[in-house]
Amino acid sequence: MNNNRLILIVDDNLKNIQVSAKILKDYGYEIAFADNAISALAVLSKQKPILILLDIMMPEVNGIELCVQIKSIEHLAEIPIIFLTAKNQQEDIIEGFRAGGVDYIIKPFNKEELIARVNVHAELYLSKQMLKEQSHQLESLIETREKMYSIIAHDIRSPMASIILLTDLLARGTMKNDSADFNKVIANLSITTKETSHLLDNLLDWTRLQTGKIQAYKEPIYIVELLKIAKDTYNVALLNKNLTIAIKEKEPTFIFADRNMVKTIIRNLLNNAVKYTPNGGEILLESYKENDKGYIIVADSGNGMSVELIDRILNGENNTSLPGTNNEKGTGLGMNLTKDFIKANDGTFAIESQLGKGSRFIIGFNLLEENDTTN
Repeated sequence: MNNNRLILIVDDNLKNIQVSAKILKDYGYEIAFADNAISALAVLSKQKPILILLDIMMPEVNGIELCVQIKSIEHLAEIPIIFLTAKNQQEDIIEGFRAGGVDYIIKPFNKEELIARVNVHAELYLSKQMLKEQSHQLESLIETREKMYSIIAHDIRSPMASIILLTDLLARGTMKNDSADFNKVIANLSITTKETSHLLDNLLDWTRLQTGKIQAYKEPIYIVELLKIAKDTYNVALLNKNLTIAIKEKEPTFIFADRNMVKTIIRNLLNNAVKYTPNGGEILLESYKENDKGYIIVADSGNGMSVELIDRILNGENNTSLPGTNNEKGTGLGMNLTKDFIKANDGTFAIESQLGKGSRFIIGFNLLEENDTTN
């Protein structure tokens, strides 16, 4: 049923419902109906019409009392209500307006009047809903823009300044290319450049996702292939903190998901593992399948997390990022992007962690079925 054309008629007289329903159906509206307040509220618990035609005189709970109840329900309050009234009930109209009604129609119906009043209020309601949706979209775009500006101003300028400083040191030629200082500068330059590139990739992906310009394109993926790529990307960072990383595959596991999104998910989780694992720690990248899911695990021997932090990551928006074990900085953007990409691929996400005992991030995707074809 198309809720953008749905009208609810509430009247204890079935003949009145039949007459008004036929007129409205002829003009392309879809109809739901109820003959009492309880039935009307039952319909409204499942469907949201664009307009309600409500008889004033009904047994037990009359139309005005029902109107008050409807207007007290937040997500139904804006639905326009037109009262149906007999000529001798016009004194009730003032009370109906006070209860939240927007108009009234006198029975027996005049076809042209019924359609004219319904069209006006239905179109007005739909226009308001469209404006509200556009307003929400605009607010979201403004919020996205402000967050992007903030990240550019604070989180990209700082590493870029470090890159400029390090390249200036090299350009001066004051260090021998086989000295310890030279090697240290090169290592720091490599790490800072990759971290900045990682942040820019996340920022661009997040911005495209927020503006609806990125969609999941699913294809067959061999998980271990992406785990190896992620490990190779972080070789310098691993050496810098003397971390060891292992890849474990219980059995060959193929999933059906968007390759670039899964790469981004693994990259972000591995980046977190490197950031929050102290020097000399261990990281495990694992893949396996169980039931109808293929799983990726990124586990570390790092700081671990509290129950409150886990809940905030899984159920809220993690806008902040704690400093890493070597005071590495972050924006929280990577985890938000990770959750969005998991959702876009119909995936599952779980975290197992204890303070001081490391963390395990577990992501599940649909397994590749035999009849799925490789692109």
